[in-house]
This record gives sequence, C-alpha cells and structure tokens, in this order.
Amino acid sequence: MMDVTRGDVQKLFNTKAGYSRPIAELVKTIMNVSFRYTVTNKVIRTSPVDGIGSPKAEKPQQRSGFRTRKIDTQKTLTMEQILILLEKAKIPRSICR
Repeated sequence: MMDVTRGDVQKLFNTKAGYSRPIAELVKTIMNVSFRYTVTNKVIRTSPVDGIGSPKAEKPQQRSGFRTRKIDTQKTLTMEQILILLEKAKIPRSICR
C-alpha cells in the first residue's frame, strides 16, 4: 500500500467507471476505508485517495435508427424444422373431447 500513488488510484477509478457508477462508487468506498485504516495505524502518512473525486461513468452513445439483433443461426430452427415441429405438435381431435 505504500507504493500506491494518486495516479494509480485515479486510473483504477476511471477503469471501474466504465462498468457503472455504482461499481465505481463501491470501489472508491473500499479504497477510502482501506487507506484511512493505513493512515490511522501510521503505515502511511497520507492517503492517495484523498482529493480524488468520484469518477463519472461515460454515458452510452445514443443510437439513431433501428436496433439490430444478432441471431445465432446454430441455435435457430430452419423453416423445414418448424413445419415438422408444428405437424408433430398437432393434437388429435379424439383427445380434445
């Protein structure tokens, strides 16, 4: 912990901000508590977390137009397979009465 610099902490915060704001806040809280403990127990003089603001998560870019969805063709039934499935799924009228 003695070798951790403010730059290291800022880099960590920026990396975690890419995930989400709650994760970034959780990382900051853990870092604050950890370094406060080391300062209190005189392991280090000052906390490298002091003075570093909360990272702001980047807003996702707004997309214009329609969304597309990737379809896994390995897991998709063909038209022939769908027709077979529908034919096999038909319930005989004698069972329905």
